[in-house]
Formats: sequence, C-alpha cells, structure tokens
Amino acid sequence: MRVLARRTRASAWVRCLVRQCVLVGAVLLASAIFAQPEPEAPAETPSAAPAGEPEPAPESGIEPDEVLAPELPESGEVPGLDIEEIVITGKAGGLMVEDETISVVGFDAEVILKEGIKDIRDLGNFTPSLEIKSAFAASNPTIYIRGVGLDDFNANAASAVAAVYQDRVYMQSPAGQLFQFYDVEGVEVLRGPQGSLYRSASAGAILLRSKKPSQEFSSYLTATHGNYNLWELEGALGGPIVPDYLSGRLSGTWSVRDGLTK
Repeated sequence: MRVLARRTRASAWVRCLVRQCVLVGAVLLASAIFAQPEPEAPAETPSAAPAGEPEPAPESGIEPDEVLAPELPESGEVPGLDIEEIVITGKAGGLMVEDETISVVGFDAEVILKEGIKDIRDLGNFTPSLEIKSAFAASNPTIYIRGVGLDDFNANAASAVAAVYQDRVYMQSPAGQLFQFYDVEGVEVLRGPQGSLYRSASAGAILLRSKKPSQEFSSYLTATHGNYNLWELEGALGGPIVPDYLSGRLSGTWSVRDGLTK
C-alpha cells in the first residue's frame, strides 16, 4: 500500500511538471511569433510600354481635391465675407465707349471751331444718318437718326426717340435743344438704340460736354466777321479761385448781323 501511494504521488508530480513546461513553451513561442517584423513588399519595377503606345505620365501625388481647394489664411477667416453689398456703376457721358458695336461720331473743340458748328443743326452736315429739321422760324427741331424720329413740331412734344444731353442734363423740351455751342470740350452723336443710361432712346443720343474749370489759368478769344455785316465774339477765362480747393470758369458769346432785306 505504501509503494502504491508513493507511485501515485510521483506520477502526479510528473504530470504537473509537464504541464508547466508546456505552458512556458507556448508563451515563448507566441512572443517569438509577434516579435518578427513584417516582410517588406518588393519594389515594383516600371514595365516597358508596348511599341507605338505613349508612356503613361508619372503620377504627381496630388489629389484633385487638393488642387481645387483654395488655401485659407492662417487666421481662418474666409476673404469676402465682410462685404455687405457690391455696387456696379455705369459710365455715363464722354466718348469712352467700350462696346465696339455702338456707332459713335465725335467732335472735339478744334473741329467744332474750325467747321463753324454753332448748334445741333450743324451736326447733321458732318454726321451720316443724322437729320435735324426745324420749322416755324427754327423754334424747335425734330431729330432723325437712321431715319427714326418723332414727326411732331409741337414745342412741348418730348421725344423718347433721340435724347439730347448738355453736361449730363437731359434737355426734354425741343424748344431748349437749339442751344448755342461755345466753350465746348466735345460733342458725341451715338447712333442706334441706347440703354438705360440715356432714357432708353430708340434712335440715339447727342451728348455735349462743356469745358470744366481747372487749377491752371486758361483763356481764349475769337472774332468772326462775315457777310451782311456779321460780327461774332466768343471767349472764356478760367483758373483757380482758391488754390487746390476751388476753381471757376467764365465764358460767353456775342453775335450781331444785319437783316437780309431793307
């Protein structure tokens, strides 16, 4: 009985020792497996393109989103969010016409003086497709541009066909459109339908610009003598009144002529 008990205790001790050895071996094997580095992938060698086909372009490494996305400032603020409104202002008047489809005939001060242009009726002699008629002792004109006009000689008949502007002031009454040209910087005749800048005139517009005061002294005087004892004087004087702050200009004309019959 004693020998059997000793054998039983010995076999139990051996089994316990074997279990511990197996457990330690399993732990060492697992640690060795996880400690091994991953094998590096072999580098891909570029394959030669077939004959007759273009080689593919190398990749830039930049995604499309990265190219199109705008760069924001370091402050993180998006530019343009502090703008309350955007106002677009049109350029009214002058000869600065950017649209080449608009037909413009311009006259500067030298041409007006040389050709003897005294009022808008004389513009018809030098502007194609412009016809200005006046009846009843030339009290009010009717303007035709490219054959389009208002056939009404009433002094109160305001025409929306051809607009006349003097220094950006709309001359509505035909009786006030025959003003005399003197001390003029330039005249432009715009032929064709106009937009909202000139009251949507369907035939065209006539723009007159007087000489503006400047900070430099300037003056001129002209005299004309003609048949039937015609005398005409025209002159202007301008310059600074308060230097760098205020300037002025004074101009005028005088004309006298004998009658055609006695």
